[in-house]
Amino acid sequence: MTEAILIGICGICIAGIGYLLKKAKVKGEMTELITSALERFVMERAINAAEAWAEKLEKKIGEKIKGSEKMKKAIELVKSAKENLEKLGIKLDISLEEEVLKEKIQAVFDKIKEELHHP
Repeated sequence: MTEAILIGICGICIAGIGYLLKKAKVKGEMTELITSALERFVMERAINAAEAWAEKLEKKIGEKIKGSEKMKKAIELVKSAKENLEKLGIKLDISLEEEVLKEKIQAVFDKIKEELHHP
């Protein structure tokens, strides 16, 4: 519970900094850097949440959850996070097209997997 609260606060802080930098007309590179970090953060959280969801469901029904189902859940979570951030006035350049979003999430997942196996 504490971890979820801290992660939420960190996400809002990152988003707020990005918003303030855009408002202050800071160089595009810095704004792009923070925005891309926020996008990756959103996708990482969606991947982690989808994995946790799959583990809970697996324990409940006793069957392994397919990767495609996890991907659908991650896509749903990214869309939800983007909508919530937009309600706060924070815009992200995350495409909501299924295929584009699937590719971005898969790329983030592959980076996480690589970092775990090759520290």
